[in-house]
Amino acid sequence: VGNILVDNNNLFIYPNPANDYVNVNATVNLQNIEIYSIDGQLLISEIVDTNNVKIDVSNLPSGTYILRAANQSALLIKR
Repeated sequence: VGNILVDNNNLFIYPNPANDYVNVNATVNLQNIEIYSIDGQLLISEIVDTNNVKIDVSNLPSGTYILRAANQSALLIKR
């Protein structure tokens, strides 16, 4: 991973708050998306090959989560 970007303009997550699905759009193609609880527990992990992903979050209770999206050259993190 070459760059680590936190709360940047290269990653867009909506709707926020989300009930059933969350859309993840990035300015670069992503290879992996992970969602963590605020205490660091991995809850969702998906392998992708696109810059536009729809993730089912209907099993997650209301709360704050950390989304980690990565490809070979960048790591993007949003809270």
